[in-house]
Amino acid sequence: MMLQITQYTGAVSDELMQLLLMADPDPEAVGRYIGAAEVLVAEEAKRLVGVAVVSAEAGVAELKNLAVAEAHRGRGIAKAMIAA
Repeated sequence: MMLQITQYTGAVSDELMQLLLMADPDPEAVGRYIGAAEVLVAEEAKRLVGVAVVSAEAGVAELKNLAVAEAHRGRGIAKAMIAA
């Protein structure tokens, strides 16, 4: 299957929140940084399999969240999202 990594601009869906909470179990913290950051999602066959959240401020980038669905781990998806 072909992995597709794109910038996510929609509302935070339940599916996306479940992935985000895998890496950061505090939904309030996720809510604070998600609106002010760039969100990348990885999809295979139109299914969400990974998410990366990056904030950039004053020339410094910070990886806030990085998660890959358990069934899709070990295949380089996180590495591909970081490289994107």
